[in-house]
Amino acid sequence: MRSILPFLTFALACDPSGGGFGGGGDDTGPDTEIDLSCPLITLDFRAELSTISGAPFGLSYETDSGRMASGSMTYDPCVPDTDTFESPDSGEYDHVYTERGAFDFTLEGDGTPLAIVGSTRPMVGIRGLDYFDFEDGGYDVFEEVERYVTVNGELDEEADIFFTVGGGELDFDSDALPESFPMSGSSYDDFACMAGAYCVTFSIGESTFGDTFLMRLHELQQR
Repeated sequence: MRSILPFLTFALACDPSGGGFGGGGDDTGPDTEIDLSCPLITLDFRAELSTISGAPFGLSYETDSGRMASGSMTYDPCVPDTDTFESPDSGEYDHVYTERGAFDFTLEGDGTPLAIVGSTRPMVGIRGLDYFDFEDGGYDVFEEVERYVTVNGELDEEADIFFTVGGGELDFDSDALPESFPMSGSSYDDFACMAGAYCVTFSIGESTFGDTFLMRLHELQQR
């Protein structure tokens, strides 16, 4: 999801017609007007820590596997679509232009404490009308943008977040960021990647060392 040129200025207002917030099928550039009062969309999640590679944030498989986590991710449906290829089925929405995105994550239970707060600048995308992507953290070398997140109250330049959901029975109507999120669920079976269930990759790691952990999604609901 890398396409836009950094540091372009643009005016801020929104498409009042509702005909495709963020560009929809008519992909636009960062000079698109955006409404900063556009209602934000927040997705609440619960997930289970399933796999650990290395020792990310001091976690270990022996002591932390199976712990539950809760949190949310927020996107701005009025961010412009800056898909370079102008695909009607895919869109890219860099929240650096509004800094209204959000992410929070808290690992529950006994073990190493872990609380993560996002940069407010995630890259959010729609792929093939089938997948929703949310990425945050680190330094984006393509866009030359800092997306540093906070880990346990301290700025962490190495932490990165990747979340994607899709592949189930429902698809997106367009490549616009939806105001009504269709890929919700309330149990692990809804995200088991079989029999019409959605497929999910939810990873958080430390990019320099390659240490990461995967989360098994149990619930995803629009607030």
